[in-house]
Amino acid sequence: QIFVEFVNVATAKGSGLVEYQWPRPGSTDSVPKFAYVKYVPEWKWVVGTGVYVDDVEREVRAQIWTIAIIALLATLAAGVA
Repeated sequence: QIFVEFVNVATAKGSGLVEYQWPRPGSTDSVPKFAYVKYVPEWKWVVGTGVYVDDVEREVRAQIWTIAIIALLATLAAGVA
């Protein structure tokens, strides 16, 4: 029913996010995923793209660590100066 939900969201709002469960390639276990869907009225198509939530969380954690390390090094450099 997920594809029906894609169509419902896209046609009702023009575009939107849909949260659902989907297995990763090569796996049978479903994991959380977000899709952004948009209705293209000229074609009468719904176009969308999705991302696995844990991929986003992993990337956010990596960016936080990078910023924290840079801030720490800048603080240490300012303390030495």
